[in-house]
Amino acid sequence: MINTDKVRDDDFDKANYLIQCEWPKITNSIPGYLGNRCVALASIVFALLVSHGFKADIVIGTVHHRGERVFPCTVETLLKEVRSPGGVDDAVAMHAWVTLGGDTIIDGGMLSRLVRTGEAPERFDRQYFWTRAGLLSQKSDMQYHPLVVGSQFIALINEIDPWIQVEAYRAMLSGKMPQKVA
Repeated sequence: MINTDKVRDDDFDKANYLIQCEWPKITNSIPGYLGNRCVALASIVFALLVSHGFKADIVIGTVHHRGERVFPCTVETLLKEVRSPGGVDDAVAMHAWVTLGGDTIIDGGMLSRLVRTGEAPERFDRQYFWTRAGLLSQKSDMQYHPLVVGSQFIALINEIDPWIQVEAYRAMLSGKMPQKVA
């Protein structure tokens, strides 16, 4: 169920702290440029947050920056992706981020993209940002436009279901990682 209530600042801060602690491990698991790895990043951040008791979800949509649509994502392109997952254009056709509900945004790929296009300083490469959509649109010329909310969509188009990642995180937290099968 989608949480449209305003997320308390304290809860948002706690989620950010958790991500901040784990971000080096997350980015070390994904080599190279992160600007086209938003689905993988959103899936990992989603799994991390849910496994720690946060009510998070994955959002698929597009972003407008300086009046231009950054990702050519539409309902039609998402439907095409569901019917035929995979392809060379997938990395730039849509954008994925995580929300705790309300207008919260946790985005692991956008800063790398802005660095690559020269719109952000190099020090922001491979960093994530967390903000509220209302604040972001007031303080910058960037707006997020959600089209689909739900980790189930990622399971339809991606090679891994984010809920499998949630279970793996939970197993790690409980010390019950599966044994290797020889």
